[in-house]
Amino acid sequence: MQTQRTFLILVGAVLGIFILMLFFFSNTSANNQNPENPVLDGKTQIAGGYQEVYIKALSTGQYDKPQITVKKGIPVRLHFSAEKGAGCGSAFVMRDFGIQLVSKNGSEQIATFTPQKSGTFEYSCMMRMFIGKMTVV
Repeated sequence: MQTQRTFLILVGAVLGIFILMLFFFSNTSANNQNPENPVLDGKTQIAGGYQEVYIKALSTGQYDKPQITVKKGIPVRLHFSAEKGAGCGSAFVMRDFGIQLVSKNGSEQIATFTPQKSGTFEYSCMMRMFIGKMTVV
């Protein structure tokens, strides 16, 4: 009985270490894929001096990215589009940055801006039925 308990504890410890190593190595490789094209939050990439952000309004009444993170002082190129059937979601507004975009028939609209202060800022449709947040760090 004692041998069986010791064996189970040993197997549990080995399994726990394996899971921690798997988590560590998967996060390390994902964050260091290309140092010239770093990923900030898995949704924002820096390329050609711009933080490239892609947001799509879905016909389900939500954004595909309800939360994004960008860096202060680096220009952002925001690409916005809306699925057919997104209704009021085809309009995109970021009041704090003076951005208003409208995606007609799924067309991509682009706005460029440079966030100068840290904080969390809302983006939404005109009616605020679609709501997302951009965090500037």
